[in-house]
Amino acid sequence: MAGWQWKEDYEDLLREGLQRGEVELRADTDEKRDQPRFRLKSQHVFIKVEPRFDVVDVSISGMSVYSDFPFKIGQTVNITLGKAMSVEATVVECPLVLANPDLLETKYRVRCQFEDETVGMQFLVMMKQMDDLELTPVDPPKRNGG
Repeated sequence: MAGWQWKEDYEDLLREGLQRGEVELRADTDEKRDQPRFRLKSQHVFIKVEPRFDVVDVSISGMSVYSDFPFKIGQTVNITLGKAMSVEATVVECPLVLANPDLLETKYRVRCQFEDETVGMQFLVMMKQMDDLELTPVDPPKRNGG
């Protein structure tokens, strides 16, 4: 992928996202990432593993997903965009949160950090161009009886 202008593509994506209201600029007081977050709608991303993970947001430094089960802090996950790109990220936080206030549904909000922001920038640009995202724990949690 030599010669690809990821920074220019990212800046275009950021500008367009701001115009459409898809980007959040550090609105939360508990914000951990310095970079803008792109809010995603569920139809933009389909995750093919069971159980299903719902993407909350993504930035060039990391992403957050909702999970039915907890991940260990420091655990490595592999995030794949079809056959185009695969990145590893480290779980940095995994609190139990109210994911859907209307249904009083709680889930784990798994916050992952990419190894570096250049890879994160490439991932974000490609993710917005595709709809084939898969997240797989490198060391899946053990289930009862398994």
